[in-house]
Amino acid sequence: MFAPGSTTKVFAGGVSGGLWVNNDITSAGSVWQQVSGVPGNMAVMCMTVDPNDPNTMYIGTGEVYTWGAVNGNGVYKSTDGGVNWSLIYSGGTSIADKITYVQDIIAWENPNTNQTEIFFGVDAMAYTEEVSSGSAGAGWNWLGSNTIGLYHSTDGTNFSRLTGSLYESSPGNYFAPNDFDVDAAGNLWMGTKYSYFTGEGGGRIFRNDGTGWTNVRDLGTNGRVELACSGQTANTIYVLAEDRVNTANPAKIYRTTNAFATAPSLRAYPNDADTGIPAADFTRGQSFYDLMIGVDPNNDAVVYVGGIDLFKSTNSGSSWSQFTHWYGGFGYQEVHADQHGIAFANSNRIVFSNDGGVYYTNNGGTNTFARNNGYNVTQFYKGAINQQTSTDKLLAGAQDNGSQLINNAPAGIGSSSEVTGGDGCWVFIDQDNQYMISSYVYNSYYRLSYTSGAQQSTIANNGTDGDFVNQCGLDSNSNLLYANGTNGTNYRIYRYNNITGSATRTTLTNAMLDAIPTAFVASPYTNNRVLVGTALGKIIRLNNANATPTWTDISMPGAIGAVSDIRYGASENDIMVTFHNYGVNSVWYTADGGSNWVSKEGDLPDMPVKCILQNPLSPDEVIVGTELGCGKPPIGAMLVLTGRNPKTE
Repeated sequence: MFAPGSTTKVFAGGVSGGLWVNNDITSAGSVWQQVSGVPGNMAVMCMTVDPNDPNTMYIGTGEVYTWGAVNGNGVYKSTDGGVNWSLIYSGGTSIADKITYVQDIIAWENPNTNQTEIFFGVDAMAYTEEVSSGSAGAGWNWLGSNTIGLYHSTDGTNFSRLTGSLYESSPGNYFAPNDFDVDAAGNLWMGTKYSYFTGEGGGRIFRNDGTGWTNVRDLGTNGRVELACSGQTANTIYVLAEDRVNTANPAKIYRTTNAFATAPSLRAYPNDADTGIPAADFTRGQSFYDLMIGVDPNNDAVVYVGGIDLFKSTNSGSSWSQFTHWYGGFGYQEVHADQHGIAFANSNRIVFSNDGGVYYTNNGGTNTFARNNGYNVTQFYKGAINQQTSTDKLLAGAQDNGSQLINNAPAGIGSSSEVTGGDGCWVFIDQDNQYMISSYVYNSYYRLSYTSGAQQSTIANNGTDGDFVNQCGLDSNSNLLYANGTNGTNYRIYRYNNITGSATRTTLTNAMLDAIPTAFVASPYTNNRVLVGTALGKIIRLNNANATPTWTDISMPGAIGAVSDIRYGASENDIMVTFHNYGVNSVWYTADGGSNWVSKEGDLPDMPVKCILQNPLSPDEVIVGTELGCGKPPIGAMLVLTGRNPKTE
């Protein structure tokens, strides 16, 4: 968003990186600065400014489109032009009552009263599967399931959900608003999305003329709706809609010139030049995710849309011209893939947002450049560090920004190099300094040179089995890689052998493995012993894991949830386990190799725990990493637990 009254100052929200400001987007040398008051790892999803007071701004947090991968905690407000922020509304205290995913927020001047009103839209998402306490069956944690709907405030402080049949897609199921925009006459428009909790409600368009809301059109698409209103003609509106019904064209572009009094006209479809992107789907199956539309504020015949790449029309969507490509192919300028946002300073000066950050043009897209100097928001899944103390090697897998290697480089942003591309996922550095491993989605793994990071071989390239960001673990002693190989309910572990040469794969299965394997750790004390955690709380010990394993269930009795991490302590018998669910005991410890377990939950707030690490110089101290956006200490905190000897307390 361009700051109010400015054509150079820009605010940008990171999906897991907080809120940032750039005071001169026109300059490639201008450095982004993080804004105070918004947690640095918060998912900033949307922002708006009070049309009657440019010093008052609001942001909504939490991204629901990627199945709740990055959570939020409600709405923040600034009264000094975006310098300082405070949390003003986050809903209730239980996970079902928390405002976790805000799709859009708008401060709107009601044309009848000339007063500012604030609206925002909320959806919910399943967090992770668990066996519910006191129940024999499998269940789910749903974040924000009681908060879905449209929220309203007239004072910018107190919010309430609008209720009644108008706001329900079916009795008891509220619409999940997705996008707001204001037309030339001051009317407020709203598009809805398919709610992941209710399984309905997408493809609807509402209007508020100052007297209240009217449901004006059902597009029949039951998907996400993005709106772009003309700045000249009140009745002219463009729609970019995810179509979950007629999926031959998963994204549709519409135009109305009579405010949807009749069905809007379907516009031409952009055809991406990339041979890997179907002619009928410029979002490449990702219309739930990368879906962007914007109209020139001074000429409503000029429209921009984005899916994987960016397109422009100068004839109201009758035809389209591609002007970027995700790796600079086919003669187009390189702009990162997966388009999400657009903001205009004027007809020529525009900023775009995508999985590669912020991009800028001063001539309507003809020349488009990255503007990411100091914009430190890259979202990392996993990291690894080398054991050799004479050098510093850090390898980390990043969302759609490859696997990044810091190879004895000086400190600071920009010190890494991309060793493999696409989505970087789980990564490893061999403890014997022989090689490194990077990964892509599902079961795709690459062996890299320990010295340079150069790719040496493909360990596996399986695009169907396992999870998108797939769980795996490296046994450095035996040079074996273990990974989730599940397909549907066919639960299995893949063992990749000879990863230092020509790798082969063995499938490991057992009746004991009755859920997705979610955590792996090789024993540093016993050769070819691997501990495996599952999505339903089991801890399984594999002995002779390099050949024909023996399987032993060493689970803690009655433990529920999904295992997120397993760590050995100072001996074979010292084992720590964490769970990433709500409403469960998140930290467990055994001093006898799994015969007896003790909960270490203590006074830890009710939040998922993602990982645990014991201090090797002080065994009484451990550190845990927790889920974003819930409880105290601060959101997304790393909690250091001291004075709680896991052997005695």
